[in-house]
Amino acid sequence: AEYDYYLKVEDMDEWYAPVIQLLGLGAEVSSGWNTNGAFWSSDDPCFFHRKDSSCQGMALELENVSTRSGAQGHEHAGARADSVKKNSRNTGASSKMSQYYTPDLARSV
Repeated sequence: AEYDYYLKVEDMDEWYAPVIQLLGLGAEVSSGWNTNGAFWSSDDPCFFHRKDSSCQGMALELENVSTRSGAQGHEHAGARADSVKKNSRNTGASSKMSQYYTPDLARSV
């Protein structure tokens, strides 16, 4: 079966850990992100952590997700992404699209 998921950035707290585990990117997102450049600026060593957490807390969460057995972990990540897809809250972001996207840019995304 083929699955298409859309994961809203504003719901990242919900889907981040299961999806990172599913994709096997835990090591890549855990360190090396505290740089300043043209397109990225961060004092935190990790790629993402919730506002109420830290990089260390996110690393523990990723570790807890990855301790699930293979298939069960993948099922959890898929179910979590599906849950976010179906039950995502409406934040009104659609009404702001024209402020940030031109028609040509929106078509290219």
